[in-house]
Amino acid sequence: MTRNPDRRRYEASVGETTVAGFIDYQETSEMIVLTHTEVDPTFEESAAPWPAPRSTISANED
Repeated sequence: MTRNPDRRRYEASVGETTVAGFIDYQETSEMIVLTHTEVDPTFEESAAPWPAPRSTISANED
């Protein structure tokens, strides 16, 4: 998962250019609220697990 602050979302990529899914977020000075999750249908039945939101945030904290 990679944080994309311009689009206010975390993205799960396959390779260098394909976004397999994303988690939208809203951020305040006190918290990050995950508002929407979307997985490209091509990857819905993939063997790769979708990362849990908590691990997504933890891995991308400054």
